[in-house]
Amino acid sequence: MALLVGLSLLFATGSAQAQTPFCPHASLRFESILAVDANRICEAAAPWSERGFRVLVYLTDARDPTENAWFERIDRVEAEAGLRDLSQADFYDRNGLTLAASTDTTLPWGFNITYGETLYGTRLDTSDREYERLRSEVRNLLRRGDPSQALVTGLTESYTLAYPPPASPWLLGGVGAGTVAVIGSMIYLPKQRRRKQLQNQIQALQASVATLLLALEHLLPSENPEEMIFYRLYLMLGGDRYPYLGSQILNALQKCRRSLTQAFLVQGQLSDQTATTLPELEQQVEAWERLYV
Repeated sequence: MALLVGLSLLFATGSAQAQTPFCPHASLRFESILAVDANRICEAAAPWSERGFRVLVYLTDARDPTENAWFERIDRVEAEAGLRDLSQADFYDRNGLTLAASTDTTLPWGFNITYGETLYGTRLDTSDREYERLRSEVRNLLRRGDPSQALVTGLTESYTLAYPPPASPWLLGGVGAGTVAVIGSMIYLPKQRRRKQLQNQIQALQASVATLLLALEHLLPSENPEEMIFYRLYLMLGGDRYPYLGSQILNALQKCRRSLTQAFLVQGQLSDQTATTLPELEQQVEAWERLYV
């Protein structure tokens, strides 16, 4: 089935025309050659609409070359739907919800749920594991050529994450935390996008720190400064004629090696830490930056 879907997208003549079926519960925008059951998707958006959310469901066959290009596409569609103001940085409707998906599942991006601050603090916002499970399920359905079920699943399961059944202990916690998160009428960058940015920043810092420490390890390979390349160069250049400088160099190299050993210990401690909330991720970024500089 996945092969047939891929071939149909590959050999389709021209780009798919945008379809905007009427739905009282959501704005639907389909830019796909695949058949989509708008009525089922509209019904799945009803619970969100009943809670006062402005819902946008977007499906496209487009293949964006980068994740930034994908986010730019979503931003434009959200602006056209009245959920985002592109003239203001990161301004998104506090009661908005966007479910966006691409039928091209060969790239790591191509699915996103954007929401306003009314949903901050709910499990949809805080549970990365549940979000990744939902993302994987939706993309598997798209891969099998069933966009209707994929979008229905995205709407219904994200709603269950945000508003679990009353028996769940998460209900009061999720709604209460979401209420506390409201700050006037200002709309902030969707938290899942900020979390992704911080995680990418941490990964980049980890790689830079590892490269730097390994390079220093080659220059300061042991606790004995007399075996280090710096001291050997000093002797090769006639440093033994200045014994008073030799002791200073040895002491400096010993201090450098102790600092390097301490840096390796800090690297290990930071690597063992697991951050889940935005403040924890921001603290980790700051800690890795301090270690690097």
